[in-house]
Amino acid sequence: MRKGDFNCKCPICGNDVNVLPTDEGSKIHPTSVYGITKYAQEALVLTMGKALGIPAVAFRYQNVYGPGQSLSNPYTGILSIFSTQIKNGSSINIFEMVKKAVILSI
Repeated sequence: MRKGDFNCKCPICGNDVNVLPTDEGSKIHPTSVYGITKYAQEALVLTMGKALGIPAVAFRYQNVYGPGQSLSNPYTGILSIFSTQIKNGSSINIFEMVKKAVILSI
């Protein structure tokens, strides 16, 4: 972090890796209990929708927040952290480039 190098590294050689987006056709392979349960829930909804003839779709949102969001809930993640830093007048450090900027107003 002191070097300011936040690129993903190869665990074997230590060189930068070329990070590519995941497309819709990519194989799903969750690596945590949380990921497995989310995948199972998605599969249940899509399977039952197909079996019952009900249109079903599954969205995979990373961070979801909006009106009424509890900032004291530990599952609010980054929103809780950022809003607390803003309220305390602290700076917000972001270590990843994004294509779109989101302005948070409290």
